[in-house]
Amino acid sequence: RVKGELGSSVREKADFIISANLFNELCDDFKNPPDFLAKKYTEQILSYLKFENENARYIIVEPGDPRSARLVSLMRDSFMRRGFFPVSPCTHFCQCPMDGKKGGKWCNYAFKTDDAPAELKRLSEKSELPKERAVLSFVAFQKSKDGQINGCNCFSDERQEFISMRITSELIKLPGGRSGYYACSEKGLLLVVTSQQFLSGQKIRVLNPQKKLPIDSKSGAYILEL
Repeated sequence: RVKGELGSSVREKADFIISANLFNELCDDFKNPPDFLAKKYTEQILSYLKFENENARYIIVEPGDPRSARLVSLMRDSFMRRGFFPVSPCTHFCQCPMDGKKGGKWCNYAFKTDDAPAELKRLSEKSELPKERAVLSFVAFQKSKDGQINGCNCFSDERQEFISMRITSELIKLPGGRSGYYACSEKGLLLVVTSQQFLSGQKIRVLNPQKKLPIDSKSGAYILEL
């Protein structure tokens, strides 16, 4: 187990790396475009990983704000180009539909802080910044055994029987007394209109609709009724 700053040298490369609340703190780099930073940070993280280990893994965790989520999404693309596939929260290997671009949605999840370290809780309270929830953007990666990312049917004419999606919002009140949730899927951003109760972050699997989905005029999401 090694702890240190990005750029530090290590005696032995790691099988598993976690970076948390790291890249948003590198303020000197904000003058550079996010795609440049994503490539730069990806190469720095990969320099610490054992490439010969087919189970090499990396988790990036950043604050759940648009700028950080944009960087996380770009690093997702960058890691996939280097033979790593996203195992969570993504349910697909296709383009990220919540990539934090200006005016769009960004991928983030809210977690209760009940299990946060007591020392951190005390520090937050002392700073008069107590938090009941932590909002985070994250992606967990694992190295592909053959270095290839397969299994993406995003642009295929072959229709799968089922699709998987991740609920990415709390319950949303919709016009007409309806309710629903935003969700991420290989089809893109979805607005799931349903009377069912889901949790933010929940993964669900449904039959692939056999018809073209209408588009929500406000968000641009595909409307899926369950």
